[in-house]
Amino acid sequence: MEEMRVSSTKRCCINCCGDKSLIDYKYLGKNWPVIKDAPDPTLILWANLGYTSLNRWIRSAIINIFCFIIVIASFYLIVYVMRQRDE
Repeated sequence: MEEMRVSSTKRCCINCCGDKSLIDYKYLGKNWPVIKDAPDPTLILWANLGYTSLNRWIRSAIINIFCFIIVIASFYLIVYVMRQRDE
């Protein structure tokens, strides 16, 4: 685990000058965030996700159809508004 680092000279100058607000945005709850490595993908049990490939395919198809309908409806709405503006 490594922590985020601010150069020591910059941190020293900020601490001495008393203007800590310059680096306060980097703190989360007054602590530096801890960066951890992601787990190896081979350790994930993909079978335990609870959805079959058919179920995922059906969900994906429904979302794609819904998005296609929204795109077509938006296109026709824009054309309708432009015709009304021209008349």
